[in-house]
This record gives sequence, structure tokens and C-alpha cells, in this order.
Amino acid sequence: MKKIDLTRVLLDFEGNEIPVSEGDPSPTTLKRVLLLYCRMAGQMAGLTDAEQATLYEVGMIIGTSKEALLTQPQYDALKKMVDSGKVRGADGREAVVFGPEIRFGTKLLVDAAETVEG
Repeated sequence: MKKIDLTRVLLDFEGNEIPVSEGDPSPTTLKRVLLLYCRMAGQMAGLTDAEQATLYEVGMIIGTSKEALLTQPQYDALKKMVDSGKVRGADGREAVVFGPEIRFGTKLLVDAAETVEG
């Protein structure tokens, strides 16, 4: 199993917490970003129907936890989605969801998931 600390805060290039938005200065957490990715799983580039269904399960785990304990298939689907970081539009063109600070900061935190006995 893989354990991910969802309370981790994403930082900008200067080491400052990234605010959610100009109107919401609260820090952007890994949980917030991963939930947004999971909500977009149906549009994420390169995911199979089975992976999208798995990401629904992952979203339910993340949404109700401060720490996610994921099976290897759940982690693999999450990692594939985060590694891509792209959505596919109706016209088939791909676009990144987040800028580099959030996109690659999230990838680093997911890649650093701790392996635990389960």
C-alpha cells in the first residue's frame, strides 16, 4: 500500500505557500489539487474507463481523509493521472490543468508516497 500525506502544502519557486486564489489566501494543499484531478478524470488524457473508475474510488478516499492509504492499482492510476496532468478537450486537443509549480510540485509529492504494509 502507498501512504500519501494530503495535508502537504504546495510551494512556489520562492518557497512560499501557493494561495488557492486571489480571493482565497488559504494555502493550496495536495488534497485540494488531487481532488480536482479526480473530478476531471473523465477528461484526463490517456486514462482507460477502468482507471477512471478506480480514480472515483481514490477521490472518495482522498475526500474523506488527511492521509490516503491506496492499494497499488489505486496508486498507479493516480500516478498516471498526475504524471500526465493534461485534459483532452472535445476537439481532441490536450491542455495542461495547472502551471508548473502546482503540476510538478504535486507530481513530486505523489512520487514520494511512502510504501507501508497493508
